[in-house]
Amino acid sequence: MVLAFVGARVFTMRNAMAIILGANLGTTPDSWLVATLGFNVDIEIIAYPAVCLGGLLLILLGNRKAVKYYSFFLFGFGLLFIGLSFMKTAMEAPVKIFDFSQYASMPLAVFLLIGFLITLIVQSSSVTMAITLSALQVGAVNLPIAAAIVLGSQTGTTIKIILAAVGGNADKKRIVLGNVLFNVFVTVFAFLLLKPILFFITDIINIKKHPYLFSRFFYCD
Repeated sequence: MVLAFVGARVFTMRNAMAIILGANLGTTPDSWLVATLGFNVDIEIIAYPAVCLGGLLLILLGNRKAVKYYSFFLFGFGLLFIGLSFMKTAMEAPVKIFDFSQYASMPLAVFLLIGFLITLIVQSSSVTMAITLSALQVGAVNLPIAAAIVLGSQTGTTIKIILAAVGGNADKKRIVLGNVLFNVFVTVFAFLLLKPILFFITDIINIKKHPYLFSRFFYCD
């Protein structure tokens, strides 16, 4: 949307970059929601009825704008947590039959690349985050590895905006370059300070009860 507005010269480059930076922060609550509700509550009890109710309202009262938007919310909310449940179940089986501990000694840069590649394929760092949280929750990966994967997704998500600017004017390409530089800088900076950041989260802030929540601090779409 921002690229379209820039192309139409509705936004200046400075305004567009500010909006993109704000959008990066705006994506963080969805993963907090997944981390808090998806792993602490049997959300399927609510998720399936939400999908059914959303679909029913959409069919019966979809011509009413307000009802239609509430229906979309219920439908999307339900599918989000049903999908998360499937991912958790899918991660539990490999952990039981495969020893992931042998990969714990690999350099964290490898997992940074893995996070980048996963996001490059699925085109959504939110999906990468959900997969990583699921793997962390069942013990397939430890905290530093999960944090590295999430950091990799930070850069991987820039590919979609690069593709969106192909064939665009110079202003669009400048905005995309600014976004890429921002994400790369944040990724590199956080990766270099990964150990102090983890120490700050676990020992200074003292968040230790639910380890899979820690990865949320490294995520910004």
